[in-house]
Amino acid sequence: MDYLQRALPPYCIAHHSPGEGQRSKRAQRQLKRSGYQKGWPDIEIIWFGHPNVFIELKAPGRGPDADQRAMHKRLAYCGCTVLLCRTPEAVETELRALGLPLRARIAA
Repeated sequence: MDYLQRALPPYCIAHHSPGEGQRSKRAQRQLKRSGYQKGWPDIEIIWFGHPNVFIELKAPGRGPDADQRAMHKRLAYCGCTVLLCRTPEAVETELRALGLPLRARIAA
């Protein structure tokens, strides 16, 4: 998120949805009541004039679970772009491929 805050143009919005991690049953119920939906991607980017972009972050060798795959399919049906990225460099590469004019690069 630090990278995205520096790199995205001022007219873009990046938001992290805190759905990861282990929670107690009580905390899970509170999260659900707040409107959280299972499978929602980690990051949303809203960019004027373009479909909303969602980024699912996964460690190398890991993939989306069934809830995530179903949500990605629903978002794509709604016209959103859903990216699966395993490294910060992949996030930068994918966003540049979409034509997003990033203002910063990840140090190599």
